[in-house]
Amino acid sequence: MLRKKGEGPAAESDPRYERWLEALPLAAVALDVRGRVTFCNRQLLRILGCERGDVFGADWFGRFLPPEVRDVLRGLFEAALRDGTIAAFNEHEVLTGAGARRLVRWNPVVLPGARGRAAAVALVGEDVTEARQLEANRQLIEIAIESSGTAIAIAGSSLHLTHVNQAFLDLWGYARAEEVIGRLASAFWRDEAAAMAAAGEIERTGSWSGELVAKRADGTEFTARGAANRFDEGSGAPPRLVATFADITERVRLEEQLRQSQKMEAVGLLAGGVAHDFNNLLTVILSGAEFLGEALAPGDPRRADADQILAAARRAESLTRQLLAFSRRQVLHPGLHDLNQVVHGVSRMIRRLIGEDVTVTLSLAPEPPFVLADGALLEQALMNLVVNARDAMPDGGRLEISTALRELRLAAATSLGVTPGRYAALSVTDTGRGMDEETLGRIFEPFFTTKPHGRGTGLGLSTVYGIVRQASGAVEVHSQPGAGSIFTVLFPAKGAPAVAAPEPRRPAVTPAPAKGPLILIAEDEPAVRAVAERCLLQRGYRVLSAPDGESALRMAEGMRRIDLLLTDVVMPGMNGRQLAEAMRALHPQTPVLFMTGYTDDTALRLGIEANELRILSKPFTPDGLTAAVEEALGLAGGGSGGGRRAC
Repeated sequence: MLRKKGEGPAAESDPRYERWLEALPLAAVALDVRGRVTFCNRQLLRILGCERGDVFGADWFGRFLPPEVRDVLRGLFEAALRDGTIAAFNEHEVLTGAGARRLVRWNPVVLPGARGRAAAVALVGEDVTEARQLEANRQLIEIAIESSGTAIAIAGSSLHLTHVNQAFLDLWGYARAEEVIGRLASAFWRDEAAAMAAAGEIERTGSWSGELVAKRADGTEFTARGAANRFDEGSGAPPRLVATFADITERVRLEEQLRQSQKMEAVGLLAGGVAHDFNNLLTVILSGAEFLGEALAPGDPRRADADQILAAARRAESLTRQLLAFSRRQVLHPGLHDLNQVVHGVSRMIRRLIGEDVTVTLSLAPEPPFVLADGALLEQALMNLVVNARDAMPDGGRLEISTALRELRLAAATSLGVTPGRYAALSVTDTGRGMDEETLGRIFEPFFTTKPHGRGTGLGLSTVYGIVRQASGAVEVHSQPGAGSIFTVLFPAKGAPAVAAPEPRRPAVTPAPAKGPLILIAEDEPAVRAVAERCLLQRGYRVLSAPDGESALRMAEGMRRIDLLLTDVVMPGMNGRQLAEAMRALHPQTPVLFMTGYTDDTALRLGIEANELRILSKPFTPDGLTAAVEEALGLAGGGSGGGRRAC
């Protein structure tokens, strides 16, 4: 092939082989015993980016090899000349004329000279820079796919899986890739028709994205968000499909919870508005029934009609209070309460209510769990849960009431819609029929019930929900058909109350003279205003009444003294709180008694919670109004003149 012509460093090639080497798609170079270039073809010049004159005669090792491999390769070269053999194939980088690097896979050959001694070394090589870079990129991609937390699957054109990563195996619950490879992609969907629809979209557009319900190896299901794209690699190779999946079961649950919460809030707004108007009507009905009953002689048969009206109105009042509890718009009277004491306080009533065929056990926390809430509403919530549990056990069973202190971390608190922290838990556990997922999704809706017609209003659990949410708490429910239910209400835990000093006794107040205190009434509902006027006038009070806040304020401006402002909270224009603030500037000493069935006024709510405001809840009776007015005036225990007749 190559042969020495003389003793000089240059070598001459047979012209036939030289043309053949020039036509090779591979790089070719020959080195003499000193490592200098005696031949190179065009392919090598292209790799090096040099002219032929820059390469011939140059020290191959010193000029075209990187420093880190230069000495090692020179040693191998010298050993090859000495021993006459050299290892086939090795890869190393060469330096181009511009100083860049190219990776070449070389096949070296020792060329013999005179007397059998090695006279030169020929190198034939292939530039594998791009190929190795592609391979490195492919390896990086494989590493990224394997280490990704996103489930990734690759399928061939027939939609049979050819590769999955560990995240895919973990998500679908398989131990080894061999259990998955070769199976149709649709086998991992619950709904094969939906999988085929996605495949059709990929066929038409080259991509698909959407949600699917997937089947795990153990048969359980979860909701996933998926995206798939078709890739054509060219060179006649069939296209491949790359798909990614993420488990969104929890997100879907939270979104459904948010939708349910928004629906409940909308229903609550409606219930609160209806209850507000209904409370005004009930105030008139209750007062009218009492007025009528008092006006009739004891033996008058019409007294029975009045009593029936009064009883029906009181039942309607109870229903309205449940609606307000659900809508979280009733007036609260919060205080610190020990849940253990709340349970003890109603335990005897619970045992009477629950029946002999249900065993009741108490499991109370050793550390008293204190909460800030309305005590009466706490008892109502517990009783509603107990009644619900009893109704779930028509054939008897076991009921457990327990309390505990629990720490809610961020994830658990977020799923319940509360802030992280320490919570007092009150749980009611039954061994009843349990509930399916569909029923669980609706149990807090007002008027939803699974009881037979006439056995319930469907407001029990919705009332619990409203009471707990209004106290910044949450309700947690676990239930399965045939496995009973656990209802847990969670309230922000509070510290034990400090021992308060006894309040000084209020001195007895002398009853007002015949011309009693002057009361200014502000109420936009004419019938309620008329009832309040009639009652107070009958008790000997002097009364001024106004249909709105602005009119009441104008009346107050012309008065030297007003003994009490009795105002509705919700009025058009100037509301009750705004009227009270304006009144303080005119008559700083005038006490204020608010009338309300519910309130959305934040400032008023804060005042109620701080026990800084006097509240008369609607609907009220004449006796209730009289008692509230006397307390506001400091007259509790005595009348205001004008007779002792209850109005």
